[in-house]
Amino acid sequence: MSWPEIDPGFGGKEVLLADSQDGVGLDSEGPRLTAPGDVKGGRYVFGVVSVTPIKVGD
Repeated sequence: MSWPEIDPGFGGKEVLLADSQDGVGLDSEGPRLTAPGDVKGGRYVFGVVSVTPIKVGD
């Protein structure tokens, strides 16, 4: 578990998986996962290699 999972200041945010920045592809470094507006920076991951969507709740 990481800090963002227990700190309510991080929760309830949408996330963005970016494959480009400023119109330039991120092919060499891989996609980035971030939460726009996250001032704490706890939801920034670079070099994403896989994403597995899961359904949470009902």
